[in-house]
Amino acid sequence: MSLKNENMIKLAVMFVAALSLSACGSLPVTSDGSMVTRRGPVDKFPIQVADEKEEITLVIAPHVFALSQADKNRVAMLAESYKHVGHGDIWVVAPTGSANSASSIGAAAEIAKVMVDQGIRPTSIKMNSYLAAETDESAPVTVLFRRYHAFTSDCGLWNRNIAFTPTNQSSPNLGCTTQSNLAALVEDPRDLIEPTRMDPADPARRATVFENYRAGAVTTSERSDQESGVVTDIGSE
Repeated sequence: MSLKNENMIKLAVMFVAALSLSACGSLPVTSDGSMVTRRGPVDKFPIQVADEKEEITLVIAPHVFALSQADKNRVAMLAESYKHVGHGDIWVVAPTGSANSASSIGAAAEIAKVMVDQGIRPTSIKMNSYLAAETDESAPVTVLFRRYHAFTSDCGLWNRNIAFTPTNQSSPNLGCTTQSNLAALVEDPRDLIEPTRMDPADPARRATVFENYRAGAVTTSERSDQESGVVTDIGSE
């Protein structure tokens, strides 16, 4: 075989190998010749956000004008949840016209006090009422607020053999668990809709920094020895 023919065979082999590698890495093509666009986990399993109510109900018996410790604990836990993920006002809705309306209205005032003790601003607590049956001795007091819930579509698409991938397509479930976990990890899903508002600036601290700057003094806060960052030499010998 001549050197020229040998070189031609080598080039042909290299060309076929290049075509094979290109086919492995290329996108699949539909019957009309257009490329199939790959969809990533974010596209296939988008995180959705919906608002919902978080609430508790307390039944105050007639002639009982104080919350039990268990009821106080439930109100305190709801108040803590409101501070982290609540939006809008928190409502206390008590019955009127029922046999336990007097005790329920008294309990509503105590509920508001418990929430204020937990750090809820009084202006965020709203009172309301509803008409209950006159003979009803168990008309509940409802405490509720609005929050947001993040979720994705359900995982579990097992309708295809994930080992058979002639077109290099990802499995139907790829990324579903990651997206679901991310939705569950977000403390306040409202942040996925719009950014959290910044806290107001501290004008007193700002004035102090400006005064130090004008006087040529150090504007940073003083650091203690515990913040020095010096590496200990214990065990160096």
